[in-house]
Amino acid sequence: MCEVTRTKYACRHNIIEYKTRCANQGNRCEKKIENRTSEDSCPKCNPDSRHKKIADLYATYGNELARLAELARVEDCQTMVMQLERMQRGLAEERIRALVELQEKIEGEAAVRRRAEEEEAAKGSGW
Repeated sequence: MCEVTRTKYACRHNIIEYKTRCANQGNRCEKKIENRTSEDSCPKCNPDSRHKKIADLYATYGNELARLAELARVEDCQTMVMQLERMQRGLAEERIRALVELQEKIEGEAAVRRRAEEEEAAKGSGW
C-alpha cells in the first residue's frame, strides 16, 4: 500500500509526497491518502527556501570536496589533490550560476502564474 500526503497550499498549488511506495508496480495499488491544507505558500512560490536549499547543497558539496582533498593528501596523490582543489575554487562561480538559473526559473513561473490569473480574471468578467 502506498502512503501519500497531498497538501493544498494557499497559493492553490498542490504538492503530493509519497511516504512509502508499494512494491507492486502493476496497474493500480491501494493508496492511503492524507489530505492537508496549509496557509503558507508552497515551496514553488517561496523562493527564499529554494535559494537556501541550493546554497546549503553547495556548502555541503564544498565540505565534501575539502574532506576528499584531505584524504587524497593523506594518500599522497597530488594529481587528485590538484583536481579537487580546482573544483573547490570553481565552486563559488558554479553556485552563483545555479542561483541565477533558479531565479530565472522562479521569475518564469511567476510570469506564467500571472498570465493564468489574468486569463481567469478575463473569463470571469465576461470579456
